[in-house]
Amino acid sequence: MKWIIVAVLTLLCPVMATAQTLPALYSVAGVDEDDVLNIRAEPRPSAFAIESYAWDARDIEVVALDPTGKWGQININETTGWIAMNWLEPQFSAGNSLLPRPLVCFGNEPFWTLDIGNTPFAELGWLDGVTIRFSGLYTISSASRTGRYMVIAENTDKSLHAFVERKACNDGMSDRAYGLDMNLLIRNGDDTKYFAGCCSVAP
Repeated sequence: MKWIIVAVLTLLCPVMATAQTLPALYSVAGVDEDDVLNIRAEPRPSAFAIESYAWDARDIEVVALDPTGKWGQININETTGWIAMNWLEPQFSAGNSLLPRPLVCFGNEPFWTLDIGNTPFAELGWLDGVTIRFSGLYTISSASRTGRYMVIAENTDKSLHAFVERKACNDGMSDRAYGLDMNLLIRNGDDTKYFAGCCSVAP
């Protein structure tokens, strides 16, 4: 009986080791100080190493896992890569079902960014340098579907409503991948504008 329990735990180890709600930030762990952690072009040890992390690298945003749960997808330069999860440890507690904060969301045509920090404020910026600050920021998690959230805030004459979902997202201008999708509504009186984009938890 004991060997059966050990076998089952062995099979579950990859899942248990990566039982983290994604996207999330990780740190390199267990790599010698004179070594590096390779980033692979594909989720397998023999794949070409496109870049590497130092032994003490932090703030690595993992946006998705491969089917085995042993490899995490990360962004590097203008593309994505894969990193072995057994050399990473989460920077925050696993299983957090809340919308991660701080995070930054963005879209293009027109280019915009939305900074959501750990304060009751959100800042919406445009390519021309104009920034709108919204206050009274709060988020609501869906009562019926996990990984879905509403973000609400307002200023003197405008209101902000954003629907955020934990799912694969692409910015449409690069091969980078993200784990949060945003649909943003900005209302000013009778005028409502709709924008779509992605979000990142990377600093």
